[in-house]
Amino acid sequence: MYTNNNLSKDLAIWLLYALLAVSVISAGSTVIEITLLSRIQSGDFVSVETITAEAEDSDTRQQILAYTYAALYAASGLASLIWTFRASRNAAVLSVLPQQYRPGWAVGWYFVPIANLWKPYDSMKEIWRRSAWPTREGLPPVLGQWWLMWIAGSILGQIALRISLNAEGVDQMLVASSLNLASDLIDVPLVLAYAHIIRRITAMQAAKHAANPDRPADSFVDVPDASDESGSTPGAEEPT
Repeated sequence: MYTNNNLSKDLAIWLLYALLAVSVISAGSTVIEITLLSRIQSGDFVSVETITAEAEDSDTRQQILAYTYAALYAASGLASLIWTFRASRNAAVLSVLPQQYRPGWAVGWYFVPIANLWKPYDSMKEIWRRSAWPTREGLPPVLGQWWLMWIAGSILGQIALRISLNAEGVDQMLVASSLNLASDLIDVPLVLAYAHIIRRITAMQAAKHAANPDRPADSFVDVPDASDESGSTPGAEEPT
């Protein structure tokens, strides 16, 4: 049965935008921290007491932002997974195209080590195809861009965390802060791309259901050969 996914869409997007706002603030705070660390490294400060007070203020600010980011990351992640589950379930109802990823695994693959490097992306591509079919459009570049940014941001964040936890000097702290800044900056286009994907898939599914609420809108269209490993829409080329 088709389920209206607008509430899940709106919740996920608003939480993603809140996360984006914190990322932007965090990026600004990290720039201040990098400037402070550079001053410490070069000895550009009036007194030890003054620079110590500035460092303590910076640490407090960064911790508050880190906790806020973690809370919003968890909340937006949960909301996004709920949306993904419902979008995958709707895609199965609205399309007669072969389904490789069940709704549970559309979510579950995010938690499987190694496989989570590509399986969630494949699942999202399938949701898009099944939601868009029978239109003759290929997959949009935003899907690949979203996933590349997700992988890059995750890797940078993990490296920065490991370096910061084991940092023994200003040089290592500067490297960790620089990587954190890069990760925060990647969050901006990442969130915008993901929000676009969520909106577009939800809109395609709603339009498809409205066009023919009693049966899949593509039920009268020839289904592509299941042996086609690319799974792309006939007549369309998948972007590289």
